[in-house]
Amino acid sequence: MHKIFTADNFVQLDQLRALLLENGIDCMHKGESSIGSGAAGGEVPPIAIKNELHVFEESDVEPAKALIIDFLTAHNDRSDWICPKCGEKIEKEFSDCWKCSVDEPD
Repeated sequence: MHKIFTADNFVQLDQLRALLLENGIDCMHKGESSIGSGAAGGEVPPIAIKNELHVFEESDVEPAKALIIDFLTAHNDRSDWICPKCGEKIEKEFSDCWKCSVDEPD
């Protein structure tokens, strides 16, 4: 196994894992099973656990890293937006308007 990404946020790693799987790269998210188990018995806060994304094949390392960089860059380039239907200001992390459920315009 080859570690390709580490983050504090296991939700983000789940997104990245899904991205890699959709692109035919077999991978594994390590760290999530540590939450609430083991010797600490759930006493270790999730923020203290480093979550890692691993690929099984060495030949997948570079393609996986490229996909992750593209994904993270695309999400960092976004900015807050105004809903075209109701005029609500929506933070860049959201792709739907929380007030009227309209999708973010392209």
